[in-house]
Amino acid sequence: MVEPAQILKGPSLTPALSTLVSLGEQAWLLAQLAPVAKRAKAEAAARKSFPSAELPWEAETSPNSWLDMSDRMEASVLAMLGALWEEVRAIEIVLDEVARKFDGEDPLRPLTRGILNGTRKKLNDLHDCCRRSSPSISKSRTRRR
Repeated sequence: MVEPAQILKGPSLTPALSTLVSLGEQAWLLAQLAPVAKRAKAEAAARKSFPSAELPWEAETSPNSWLDMSDRMEASVLAMLGALWEEVRAIEIVLDEVARKFDGEDPLRPLTRGILNGTRKKLNDLHDCCRRSSPSISKSRTRRR
């Protein structure tokens, strides 16, 4: 499982996550273009990759396919996002209570306040990324589970 600290690193988080989540679906769409006569070659090419490319005409799914791995990754990120957001919000509630006891003075030093604000922004960016990447293709693909 990816650690929360790894999720929150780097300015390229949003594009990288969107790209990873969409890889399985792109392979699925491309495979739909393979004519029946070329399916054997497509299957041979798919068997060489890891994660495996799931092909639309196959009856069985692989737990290590791009589609399933990207689905699991997205679900994991969403779960961690919720948990991290709750933790940040709990910290903010406690800080607000402390500030009220000290006539509204911020109990955090500027550096720490900057870290908390930066974390909140990264969580918002991640939330926006997950909301935008809700896969419309996933809803239309016919997969056997």
